[in-house]
Amino acid sequence: MATIFKHELTGQILRPGKSWRDENRTQQPGNWQIWNADYKASMGIIEIIQESPPDPRLYTWSYNDNGTINNTAKPLDGVKSSLRQDVNKQQGSLLLQTDWMYIRKIDKGAEIPLHIQSWRDAVRVRGDAMKAAIDAATTTEEMATLFIEDGGILYEWPELEK
Repeated sequence: MATIFKHELTGQILRPGKSWRDENRTQQPGNWQIWNADYKASMGIIEIIQESPPDPRLYTWSYNDNGTINNTAKPLDGVKSSLRQDVNKQQGSLLLQTDWMYIRKIDKGAEIPLHIQSWRDAVRVRGDAMKAAIDAATTTEEMATLFIEDGGILYEWPELEK
């Protein structure tokens, strides 16, 4: 959560290191943030603790003057489409790392190491599982639980062993 300061009488957001004008148009110094809490209060400066914003992949949001958030869930179909594209991009990027081995196999007949083929298969299986989980979600709340930070499935890929 972020903290912002606001001059109550003029409604202006105050930024540390920036001077500002009070309700009498008197310019206040840029180092106002060093004032103690009582003096800030006497000058009409209020501290606003902003709520943490929701996941921008799932919501559009904006702050209210009091630090609370207005948020609206994005349309689920659009979120699903975007997440599926992300999974496809990541999967493609991972597989691209070893595509050269398949070109070499076609060109020179060189064998593909078993651990490489196993890893590529695991990447495809994991990508399919991610896309199935995306498709199965029916609410924004269910979609939110798919992300790794929430204990979910999205974007945790198999590691390529050396």
